[in-house]
Amino acid sequence: MRRVQGDDAGWQPVLDVLNIALVNEFSSMQAQFELDGLYELGGRPQRGTPLIYERVLAENEARLRAAATTVRTR
Repeated sequence: MRRVQGDDAGWQPVLDVLNIALVNEFSSMQAQFELDGLYELGGRPQRGTPLIYERVLAENEARLRAAATTVRTR
């Protein structure tokens, strides 16, 4: 996108202008998959896990490990 500030004009990647990194932090889990596509189309590095989901993912992994341990001990 073309951005003009005072006498300066230049081009800036659209993902930077739209602040997709901020959108990533507050989007739903479904939107996360769509954001992956935007990052890929924009030639950007893979996005990180939003802070809000890090705890949820860690809790889910702990539950899965506990369930796997329970199954093995039977």
